[in-house]
Amino acid sequence: MKTWQQVRLGLVALVNPPCARPPGGTLVTFISMADVSAEAKIITPQIRMFASVATGFTCFEEGDVLVAKITPCFENGKGALASDLKNGRGAGSTEFHVLRPKPEIDGRFLHWVSRTSYFRKAGENRMEGSAGQKRLPASYLKNVKINLPPLPEQRKIADILNTWDEALEKLDALIAAKDRRKQALMQQLLTGQKRVKGFAGKWRTQELGSVVKPISRPVPKPAEPFLAAGIRSHGKGVFLKQDFKPSEIALDELFQLRTDDLVVNITFAWEGALAIVPPEANGALVSHRFPAFLCEDGKAALGFIRHLIRTKHFVFLCGLSSPGGAGRNRVLSKTSFLKIAVSMPSFQEQTAIADILDSCDKELRLLRGQRATLDQQKRGLMQRLLTGRVRVHLEKESRHA
Repeated sequence: MKTWQQVRLGLVALVNPPCARPPGGTLVTFISMADVSAEAKIITPQIRMFASVATGFTCFEEGDVLVAKITPCFENGKGALASDLKNGRGAGSTEFHVLRPKPEIDGRFLHWVSRTSYFRKAGENRMEGSAGQKRLPASYLKNVKINLPPLPEQRKIADILNTWDEALEKLDALIAAKDRRKQALMQQLLTGQKRVKGFAGKWRTQELGSVVKPISRPVPKPAEPFLAAGIRSHGKGVFLKQDFKPSEIALDELFQLRTDDLVVNITFAWEGALAIVPPEANGALVSHRFPAFLCEDGKAALGFIRHLIRTKHFVFLCGLSSPGGAGRNRVLSKTSFLKIAVSMPSFQEQTAIADILDSCDKELRLLRGQRATLDQQKRGLMQRLLTGRVRVHLEKESRHA
Protein backbone atom coordinates (compact mmCIF):
# COMPACT_ATOMS: atom_id res chain seq x y z
CA MET A 1 0.00 0.00 0.00
CA LYS A 2 1.39 3.39 -0.98
CA THR A 3 2.56 5.64 1.84
CA TRP A 4 1.24 9.04 2.77
CA GLN A 5 3.18 12.25 2.28
CA GLN A 6 3.26 15.39 4.40
CA VAL A 7 3.02 18.41 2.10
CA ARG A 8 2.44 22.12 2.33
CA LEU A 9 -1.15 22.92 1.37
CA GLY A 10 0.04 25.57 -1.06
CA LEU A 11 1.72 22.88 -3.17
CA VAL A 12 -1.55 21.02 -3.84
CA ALA A 13 -4.09 23.86 -3.79
CA LEU A 14 -4.22 27.44 -5.07
CA VAL A 15 -4.98 30.00 -2.36
CA ASN A 16 -7.39 32.79 -3.34
CA PRO A 17 -6.96 32.21 -7.09
CA PRO A 18 -8.46 34.48 -9.79
CA CYS A 19 -11.78 33.45 -11.33
CA ALA A 20 -13.07 33.48 -14.87
CA ARG A 21 -15.53 36.35 -15.29
CA PRO A 22 -18.81 35.39 -16.98
CA PRO A 23 -21.05 37.98 -18.74
CA GLY A 24 -22.75 40.38 -16.32
CA GLY A 25 -26.20 38.91 -16.96
CA THR A 26 -25.11 35.40 -15.92
CA LEU A 27 -26.86 34.02 -12.86
CA VAL A 28 -24.45 32.87 -10.15
CA THR A 29 -24.66 31.53 -6.62
CA PHE A 30 -24.10 34.06 -3.83
CA ILE A 31 -23.04 32.89 -0.36
CA SER A 32 -22.78 35.17 2.66
CA MET A 33 -21.21 34.05 5.92
CA ALA A 34 -24.72 33.47 7.30
CA ASP A 35 -25.39 31.08 4.42
CA VAL A 36 -22.89 28.49 5.68
CA SER A 37 -23.09 26.39 8.83
CA ALA A 38 -20.61 25.48 11.54
CA GLU A 39 -20.65 22.04 9.91
CA ALA A 40 -19.07 23.70 6.83
CA LYS A 41 -22.15 23.25 4.67
CA ILE A 42 -24.01 25.66 2.38
CA ILE A 43 -27.46 25.96 3.92
CA THR A 44 -29.14 28.95 2.24
CA PRO A 45 -27.56 29.78 -1.14
CA GLN A 46 -28.84 32.81 -3.03
CA ILE A 47 -29.04 33.40 -6.78
CA ARG A 48 -27.89 36.78 -8.18
CA MET A 49 -26.78 38.31 -11.46
CA PHE A 50 -23.01 38.33 -11.77
CA ALA A 51 -23.02 42.07 -12.54
CA SER A 52 -24.36 42.76 -9.02
CA VAL A 53 -21.55 40.80 -7.31
CA ALA A 54 -18.68 41.25 -9.76
CA THR A 55 -16.85 43.69 -7.48
CA GLY A 56 -16.55 43.94 -3.72
CA PHE A 57 -17.00 40.21 -3.12
CA THR A 58 -14.94 37.02 -3.11
CA CYS A 59 -15.32 34.97 -6.30
CA PHE A 60 -15.08 31.19 -6.53
CA GLU A 61 -15.86 28.32 -8.88
CA GLU A 62 -17.42 24.87 -8.76
CA GLY A 63 -15.27 22.54 -6.64
CA ASP A 64 -13.48 25.28 -4.67
CA VAL A 65 -13.26 25.02 -0.88
CA LEU A 66 -14.32 28.05 1.18
CA VAL A 67 -12.73 28.70 4.58
CA ALA A 68 -13.91 31.51 6.85
CA LYS A 69 -11.04 33.84 7.68
CA ILE A 70 -12.48 36.04 10.48
CA THR A 71 -12.87 35.20 14.15
CA PRO A 72 -14.95 33.49 15.52
CA CYS A 73 -16.29 32.05 12.24
CA PHE A 74 -13.00 30.30 11.45
CA GLU A 75 -12.72 28.73 14.91
CA ASN A 76 -16.38 27.68 14.74
CA GLY A 77 -15.75 25.69 11.57
CA LYS A 78 -17.57 27.84 9.04
CA GLY A 79 -16.81 27.15 5.41
CA ALA A 80 -18.09 25.01 2.55
CA LEU A 81 -17.37 22.93 -0.51
CA ALA A 82 -18.62 25.03 -3.43
CA SER A 83 -20.88 22.57 -5.24
CA ASP A 84 -24.01 22.82 -7.39
CA LEU A 85 -23.21 26.45 -8.16
CA LYS A 86 -25.45 28.20 -10.66
CA ASN A 87 -23.54 28.10 -13.96
CA GLY A 88 -20.54 26.84 -12.05
CA ARG A 89 -19.75 30.29 -10.62
CA GLY A 90 -20.14 31.89 -7.23
CA ALA A 91 -19.43 35.01 -5.18
CA GLY A 92 -19.68 35.72 -1.51
CA SER A 93 -18.37 37.32 1.63
CA THR A 94 -14.93 38.88 1.53
CA GLU A 95 -14.35 37.03 4.81
CA PHE A 96 -13.84 33.77 2.90
CA HIS A 97 -10.52 32.37 1.78
CA VAL A 98 -10.76 30.22 -1.36
CA LEU A 99 -8.81 27.00 -1.91
CA ARG A 100 -8.78 25.55 -5.42
CA PRO A 101 -7.60 21.92 -5.55
CA LYS A 102 -4.79 21.01 -7.94
CA PRO A 103 -4.82 17.60 -9.64
CA GLU A 104 -2.92 16.04 -6.72
CA ILE A 105 -5.77 16.49 -4.25
CA ASP A 106 -9.46 15.62 -4.28
CA GLY A 107 -11.63 18.65 -3.49
CA ARG A 108 -13.87 16.71 -1.12
CA PHE A 109 -10.82 15.40 0.75
CA LEU A 110 -9.46 18.95 1.01
CA HIS A 111 -12.80 20.09 2.38
CA TRP A 112 -12.63 17.43 5.10
CA VAL A 113 -9.06 18.43 5.97
CA SER A 114 -10.24 22.04 6.41
CA ARG A 115 -12.81 20.81 8.93
CA THR A 116 -10.37 18.99 11.22
CA SER A 117 -9.66 20.26 14.72
CA TYR A 118 -5.93 20.29 13.92
CA PHE A 119 -6.41 22.56 10.90
CA ARG A 120 -8.61 24.96 12.90
CA LYS A 121 -6.54 24.97 16.09
CA ALA A 122 -3.27 25.55 14.25
CA GLY A 123 -4.91 28.35 12.26
CA GLU A 124 -6.31 29.95 15.40
CA ASN A 125 -2.76 30.39 16.69
CA ARG A 126 -1.75 32.14 13.47
CA MET A 127 -4.58 34.69 13.30
CA GLU A 128 -3.64 38.34 13.02
CA GLY A 129 -5.30 41.60 14.08
CA SER A 130 -7.01 43.07 17.13
CA ALA A 131 -9.42 41.20 19.40
CA GLY A 132 -12.78 40.62 17.73
CA GLN A 133 -11.32 41.42 14.30
CA LYS A 134 -8.66 38.73 14.00
CA ARG A 135 -8.27 37.12 10.60
CA LEU A 136 -6.51 34.07 9.25
CA PRO A 137 -3.67 35.12 6.90
CA ALA A 138 -3.41 33.50 3.48
CA SER A 139 0.17 32.58 4.39
CA TYR A 140 -1.14 30.04 6.90
CA LEU A 141 -3.10 28.25 4.20
CA LYS A 142 -0.11 28.22 1.87
CA ASN A 143 2.28 26.83 4.47
CA VAL A 144 0.23 24.58 6.76
CA LYS A 145 1.31 20.97 6.38
CA ILE A 146 -1.28 18.30 5.70
CA ASN A 147 -1.11 14.52 5.44
CA LEU A 148 -1.80 13.48 1.87
CA PRO A 149 -2.54 9.90 0.81
CA PRO A 150 -2.64 8.70 -2.80
CA LEU A 151 -5.56 10.13 -4.80
CA PRO A 152 -7.66 6.91 -4.83
CA GLU A 153 -7.41 6.73 -1.02
CA GLN A 154 -8.37 10.40 -0.74
CA ARG A 155 -11.54 9.70 -2.73
CA LYS A 156 -12.40 6.64 -0.65
CA ILE A 157 -11.93 8.58 2.62
CA ALA A 158 -14.16 11.37 1.31
CA ASP A 159 -16.81 8.81 0.31
CA ILE A 160 -16.79 7.28 3.80
CA LEU A 161 -17.01 10.61 5.64
CA ASN A 162 -19.69 11.91 3.27
CA THR A 163 -21.77 8.83 4.08
CA TRP A 164 -21.53 9.65 7.78
CA ASP A 165 -22.56 13.23 7.08
CA GLU A 166 -25.56 12.04 5.08
CA ALA A 167 -26.63 9.87 8.02
CA LEU A 168 -26.37 12.87 10.35
CA GLU A 169 -28.38 15.03 7.95
CA LYS A 170 -31.15 12.43 7.82
CA LEU A 171 -31.20 12.27 11.61
CA ASP A 172 -31.31 16.09 11.78
CA ALA A 173 -34.29 16.08 9.42
CA LEU A 174 -36.07 13.48 11.57
CA ILE A 175 -35.40 15.47 14.75
CA ALA A 176 -36.69 18.65 13.10
CA ALA A 177 -39.86 16.86 11.94
CA LYS A 178 -40.47 15.38 15.41
CA ASP A 179 -39.91 18.78 17.02
CA ARG A 180 -42.39 20.44 14.62
CA ARG A 181 -44.94 17.76 15.47
CA LYS A 182 -44.39 18.34 19.18
CA GLN A 183 -44.76 22.12 18.78
CA ALA A 184 -48.02 21.60 16.91
CA LEU A 185 -49.27 19.26 19.62
CA MET A 186 -48.37 21.81 22.30
CA GLN A 187 -50.36 24.48 20.49
CA GLN A 188 -53.36 22.18 20.13
CA LEU A 189 -53.33 20.40 23.49
CA LEU A 190 -52.41 23.35 25.70
CA THR A 191 -55.17 25.54 24.27
CA GLY A 192 -57.94 22.94 24.12
CA GLN A 193 -58.06 22.95 20.32
CA LYS A 194 -57.34 19.22 20.49
CA ARG A 195 -58.78 17.21 23.37
CA VAL A 196 -57.36 14.07 24.90
CA LYS A 197 -59.60 11.09 24.24
CA GLY A 198 -62.05 10.57 27.08
CA PHE A 199 -62.15 14.22 28.22
CA ALA A 200 -64.85 16.70 27.27
CA GLY A 201 -65.29 19.06 30.23
CA LYS A 202 -65.09 22.82 29.74
CA TRP A 203 -61.75 24.51 30.42
CA ARG A 204 -61.63 27.20 33.09
CA THR A 205 -59.84 30.55 32.74
CA GLN A 206 -58.25 31.60 36.03
CA GLU A 207 -55.36 33.55 37.41
CA LEU A 208 -52.09 31.64 37.68
CA GLY A 209 -52.08 32.46 41.39
CA SER A 210 -55.06 30.16 41.89
CA VAL A 211 -52.98 27.10 40.98
CA VAL A 212 -49.44 28.03 42.08
CA LYS A 213 -48.19 29.72 45.24
CA PRO A 214 -44.97 31.60 46.04
CA ILE A 215 -42.33 29.78 48.07
CA SER A 216 -39.32 31.45 49.70
CA ARG A 217 -36.34 29.75 51.32
CA PRO A 218 -33.94 32.53 52.36
CA VAL A 219 -30.43 31.58 53.48
CA PRO A 220 -27.37 33.68 54.41
CA LYS A 221 -24.79 33.98 51.66
CA PRO A 222 -22.28 31.14 52.21
CA ALA A 223 -18.72 32.00 53.15
CA GLU A 224 -17.37 29.31 50.81
CA PRO A 225 -17.96 28.77 47.05
CA PHE A 226 -21.43 27.39 46.41
CA LEU A 227 -23.74 26.00 43.71
CA ALA A 228 -25.58 28.86 41.99
CA ALA A 229 -28.28 28.72 39.32
CA GLY A 230 -29.53 30.86 36.48
CA ILE A 231 -32.37 30.61 33.94
CA ARG A 232 -31.75 30.69 30.20
CA SER A 233 -34.15 32.60 27.96
CA HIS A 234 -36.31 31.03 25.25
CA GLY A 235 -37.38 28.09 27.42
CA LYS A 236 -33.88 26.59 27.59
CA GLY A 237 -34.10 25.87 31.29
CA VAL A 238 -31.87 26.05 34.36
CA PHE A 239 -28.10 26.25 34.12
CA LEU A 240 -25.70 25.76 37.02
CA LYS A 241 -22.60 27.60 38.13
CA GLN A 242 -20.39 25.28 40.14
CA ASP A 243 -18.23 26.74 42.92
CA PHE A 244 -19.66 30.24 42.57
CA LYS A 245 -17.50 32.64 44.58
CA PRO A 246 -19.26 34.66 47.33
CA SER A 247 -17.21 37.72 46.34
CA GLU A 248 -18.98 37.79 42.94
CA ILE A 249 -22.30 38.83 44.47
CA ALA A 250 -22.92 41.78 46.81
CA LEU A 251 -26.10 40.42 48.42
CA ASP A 252 -26.04 39.07 51.97
CA GLU A 253 -29.15 36.92 51.52
CA LEU A 254 -29.87 34.33 48.83
CA PHE A 255 -32.68 31.87 48.19
CA GLN A 256 -32.62 28.10 47.84
CA LEU A 257 -34.26 26.21 44.99
CA ARG A 258 -35.61 22.69 45.21
CA THR A 259 -36.53 20.11 42.63
CA ASP A 260 -39.86 20.84 40.87
CA ASP A 261 -39.99 24.52 41.86
CA LEU A 262 -41.31 26.83 39.16
CA VAL A 263 -38.61 29.50 39.00
CA VAL A 264 -38.82 32.79 37.10
CA ASN A 265 -36.14 35.24 36.04
CA ILE A 266 -38.16 38.41 36.59
CA THR A 267 -35.76 40.45 34.42
CA PHE A 268 -36.09 38.24 31.34
CA ALA A 269 -39.45 36.51 31.83
CA TRP A 270 -40.64 38.43 28.76
CA GLU A 271 -37.99 36.45 26.84
CA GLY A 272 -39.06 33.04 28.15
CA ALA A 273 -36.68 32.75 31.11
CA LEU A 274 -38.88 30.41 33.18
CA ALA A 275 -38.29 26.79 34.14
CA ILE A 276 -39.14 23.88 36.40
CA VAL A 277 -36.11 23.10 38.59
CA PRO A 278 -34.50 19.76 37.62
CA PRO A 279 -33.07 17.33 40.25
CA GLU A 280 -29.47 18.33 39.52
CA ALA A 281 -30.27 21.91 40.59
CA ASN A 282 -31.75 20.90 43.93
CA GLY A 283 -30.28 23.15 46.65
CA ALA A 284 -28.81 25.67 44.22
CA LEU A 285 -28.89 29.31 45.35
CA VAL A 286 -30.30 32.31 43.49
CA SER A 287 -30.85 36.00 44.15
CA HIS A 288 -34.17 37.71 44.81
CA ARG A 289 -34.54 38.17 41.04
CA PHE A 290 -35.42 34.48 40.73
CA PRO A 291 -38.63 33.94 42.75
CA ALA A 292 -39.91 30.38 43.06
CA PHE A 293 -43.44 28.96 43.08
CA LEU A 294 -45.06 25.62 43.90
CA CYS A 295 -47.98 23.93 42.17
CA GLU A 296 -51.00 23.67 44.44
CA ASP A 297 -51.84 20.02 45.13
CA GLY A 298 -54.69 18.79 42.97
CA LYS A 299 -55.03 22.11 41.12
CA ALA A 300 -52.11 22.13 38.72
CA ALA A 301 -50.20 19.17 37.33
CA LEU A 302 -46.49 19.91 37.37
CA GLY A 303 -46.02 18.39 33.91
CA PHE A 304 -48.77 20.56 32.45
CA ILE A 305 -47.23 23.71 33.92
CA ARG A 306 -43.79 22.65 32.64
CA HIS A 307 -45.10 22.70 29.07
CA LEU A 308 -47.46 25.65 29.50
CA ILE A 309 -44.70 28.08 30.51
CA ARG A 310 -42.76 27.22 27.34
CA THR A 311 -45.54 28.21 24.96
CA LYS A 312 -45.23 31.39 22.90
CA HIS A 313 -48.58 32.58 24.22
CA PHE A 314 -47.57 32.30 27.86
CA VAL A 315 -44.26 34.06 27.22
CA PHE A 316 -46.22 36.78 25.40
CA LEU A 317 -48.42 37.19 28.49
CA CYS A 318 -45.29 37.49 30.64
CA GLY A 319 -44.13 40.27 28.33
CA LEU A 320 -47.45 42.11 28.65
CA SER A 321 -47.12 41.87 32.42
CA SER A 322 -43.52 43.18 32.41
CA PRO A 323 -43.63 46.99 32.20
CA GLY A 324 -40.64 49.15 31.39
CA GLY A 325 -38.12 49.47 28.58
CA ALA A 326 -35.93 46.94 26.86
CA GLY A 327 -33.76 44.33 28.58
CA ARG A 328 -33.13 44.75 32.27
CA ASN A 329 -35.64 47.59 32.55
CA ARG A 330 -38.51 45.16 31.98
CA VAL A 331 -39.27 43.52 35.31
CA LEU A 332 -42.07 41.07 36.05
CA SER A 333 -43.24 41.38 39.65
CA LYS A 334 -44.45 38.33 41.56
CA THR A 335 -47.87 39.94 41.88
CA SER A 336 -48.16 40.51 38.13
CA PHE A 337 -46.95 36.99 37.41
CA LEU A 338 -49.62 35.46 39.64
CA LYS A 339 -52.33 37.56 37.95
CA ILE A 340 -51.60 36.15 34.47
CA ALA A 341 -54.80 34.54 33.18
CA VAL A 342 -54.46 30.94 32.03
CA SER A 343 -57.01 28.50 30.61
CA MET A 344 -56.77 25.04 32.16
CA PRO A 345 -58.70 21.76 32.02
CA SER A 346 -59.32 19.40 34.92
CA PHE A 347 -56.33 18.11 36.85
CA GLN A 348 -56.81 14.68 35.26
CA GLU A 349 -56.72 16.09 31.72
CA GLN A 350 -53.70 18.22 32.60
CA THR A 351 -51.91 15.03 33.61
CA ALA A 352 -52.95 13.26 30.39
CA ILE A 353 -51.72 16.18 28.26
CA ALA A 354 -48.42 16.25 30.14
CA ASP A 355 -47.94 12.52 29.55
CA ILE A 356 -48.36 12.96 25.79
CA LEU A 357 -45.94 15.88 25.59
CA ASP A 358 -43.47 14.19 27.94
CA SER A 359 -43.40 11.23 25.54
CA CYS A 360 -42.56 13.62 22.71
CA ASP A 361 -39.75 15.15 24.78
CA LYS A 362 -38.40 11.69 25.66
CA GLU A 363 -38.33 10.70 21.99
CA LEU A 364 -36.52 13.92 21.08
CA ARG A 365 -33.96 13.42 23.86
CA LEU A 366 -33.25 9.91 22.61
CA LEU A 367 -32.85 11.09 19.01
CA ARG A 368 -30.60 13.98 20.05
CA GLY A 369 -28.54 11.58 22.14
CA GLN A 370 -28.17 9.30 19.13
CA ARG A 371 -27.18 12.30 17.03
CA ALA A 372 -24.54 13.39 19.55
CA THR A 373 -23.11 9.85 19.70
CA LEU A 374 -23.04 9.54 15.90
CA ASP A 375 -21.35 12.93 15.57
CA GLN A 376 -18.73 12.00 18.17
CA GLN A 377 -18.03 8.74 16.34
CA LYS A 378 -17.70 10.63 13.05
CA ARG A 379 -15.22 13.07 14.54
CA GLY A 380 -13.13 10.22 15.90
CA LEU A 381 -13.22 8.54 12.49
CA MET A 382 -12.18 11.82 10.83
CA GLN A 383 -9.14 12.02 13.10
CA ARG A 384 -8.09 8.47 12.31
CA LEU A 385 -8.78 8.53 8.57
CA LEU A 386 -7.30 11.96 7.84
CA THR A 387 -4.05 11.20 9.65
CA GLY A 388 -3.52 7.75 8.18
CA ARG A 389 -3.83 6.00 11.54
CA VAL A 390 -6.55 3.91 9.90
CA ARG A 391 -6.10 2.99 6.26
CA VAL A 392 -9.04 2.28 3.97
CA HIS A 393 -9.36 -0.78 1.79
CA LEU A 394 -9.14 -0.04 -1.91
CA GLU A 395 -10.53 -2.46 -4.45
CA LYS A 396 -7.85 -3.55 -6.88
CA GLU A 397 -8.27 -2.12 -10.34
CA SER A 398 -9.13 -4.62 -13.02
CA ARG A 399 -6.15 -5.70 -15.14
CA HIS A 400 -8.28 -5.15 -18.22
CA ALA A 401 -9.31 -1.59 -17.24
